[in-house]
Amino acid sequence: MNKLILLLTIALSLSFFSFKDNTVPKYRYITQNLIQRNDGAKYQKGLVNLKFKDRVTSFTKLEFGIPKLDNLISQFKITKVRQIFPLKKVISKRVTGDEELAKIFSFRYDGTIDPTDLSEMIYESNSDIIEWAEPDFVYDADYIPNDPNMSQQYHIAKIVCPQAWDITKGDTTVVIGIVDSGSDLDHPDLAANIKYNYNDPINNIDDDNNGFVDDFAGWDFYYADNDPNIHGGSDHGSHVSGCASQVTDNGIHGAGPGFKIKLRITKHAPDVPDNGIYYSNEGLVYMYQNGIKIINCSWGSSSFSSYTQSIVTSAWNAGCVIVAAAGNGEPGYEGAHYPASYDNVVSVAATNSNDIKAGFSCYHSTVDVSAPGESILSTVYDNSYVQYSGTSMSSPITAGTVGLIRSRYPSWTPTQVVDRLKLGVDSIYNINPVYIGKLGTGRINAFKCVSDYPIVALQNYSHNDSVYGNNDKVYDIGEKIPILITFKNIWLSGNNVSLRLTTDDPDVEIVKDSVYTGTLNEYVTYSTSLSNTFEVQAKPSCPF
Repeated sequence: MNKLILLLTIALSLSFFSFKDNTVPKYRYITQNLIQRNDGAKYQKGLVNLKFKDRVTSFTKLEFGIPKLDNLISQFKITKVRQIFPLKKVISKRVTGDEELAKIFSFRYDGTIDPTDLSEMIYESNSDIIEWAEPDFVYDADYIPNDPNMSQQYHIAKIVCPQAWDITKGDTTVVIGIVDSGSDLDHPDLAANIKYNYNDPINNIDDDNNGFVDDFAGWDFYYADNDPNIHGGSDHGSHVSGCASQVTDNGIHGAGPGFKIKLRITKHAPDVPDNGIYYSNEGLVYMYQNGIKIINCSWGSSSFSSYTQSIVTSAWNAGCVIVAAAGNGEPGYEGAHYPASYDNVVSVAATNSNDIKAGFSCYHSTVDVSAPGESILSTVYDNSYVQYSGTSMSSPITAGTVGLIRSRYPSWTPTQVVDRLKLGVDSIYNINPVYIGKLGTGRINAFKCVSDYPIVALQNYSHNDSVYGNNDKVYDIGEKIPILITFKNIWLSGNNVSLRLTTDDPDVEIVKDSVYTGTLNEYVTYSTSLSNTFEVQAKPSCPF
């Protein structure tokens, strides 16, 4: 009788500072145009971002129209002043937060002063009119390549996607924004899930008046054009795309949690990979201003940016959930990682196939949930598939799950969506005791995230032949055996609940296969009784 399988059928109804050290250099160039501080922060040479406290309207291509500020920066050979997010002329096209974003500017210069020092100088002498000033940070993609393994995608079963798909396969109106290195738009396991902007076809006209001409397939913020394809560059973005919503049930390769949820792509990396993610803030704004309600960020650094926090807050207020990687290290370290650790961002740590924290994964009190991130098989450039490891993978797997929640509950607010995500988990602290409180609420479970039903976990069971048999502890043919179970509702409460027992053993007959339990309250343990429990017996064909 060891082949008995219990199937439980339910019948109901998220300071900037200057590093001062007189003994070692404060900065070093890692490329001609890229600088790295001693604290690890990377940013572009000759570029400063700043935000004014009030709107500025008198700026030109070389000046802000504010004498005190212009006199200061003019000595550094200003080449361009730019309002990064000008207000749209059509008021109906504006969304929550646009007025604040319109106060953010950048300027380029040819002087030799480091952007960190210049930002500090600007803020100290203009703090009455400037909210913050900082370099333009460049982020590292949070993944670690591994050898490919085409035989499995363990993460799909681990987060219980098949059962979740019984409830929702995602909605094609739900879109996940992939702010990354670009993607392989014609990949056979991605193409059907790419979100195209049919309001702006390729005709050299900005038909939808969103400020991006012909952004039919998305936008390339690195080369400033409308082609977010990777063109043989970094595989990171295409792998991330598949982790979120690889096309499912198409007879090709594997699956993605999002099933048929769409993907909107922006590109933030050069075609010759350098592991950098550039102009990510502009990608975030592009996504949420164009109605994307889920954004994935599989990149980051330990550097806090007031600029990015402002954008994240605006995106949240506009109804968007941002999911981000908690970061990698060798070995994984404890620390905040941005954008994951910003307010109103879902931070995701990585686990392996055994629910143990992945060795590379960072951990921190700001982590919200964990998800599989080790040896994840997904889509890459030129119609291929590869296993990668990193919180870069655990983040989009979580974003795909958020997409299922959005599909199931389209009217929910970001707070409701994130609350459900953080509740829809399996606890893993019993096997990760060193990291208690630093891996979020648990490892995500897509089925729990979209299920309104109780979820019954078997705690223990017992059976004997003393009640209806001869009590010789041998289960004779035809001897009725009651099976008593103790179970716990580990999810939401429900009414009119029935439990059902099935078996695939041809020598076992189930005498009583259904137990009505009625109301099950959330997180309560129950037991069956002899008068209301399962009963089985051995058939005449059953061997000793």
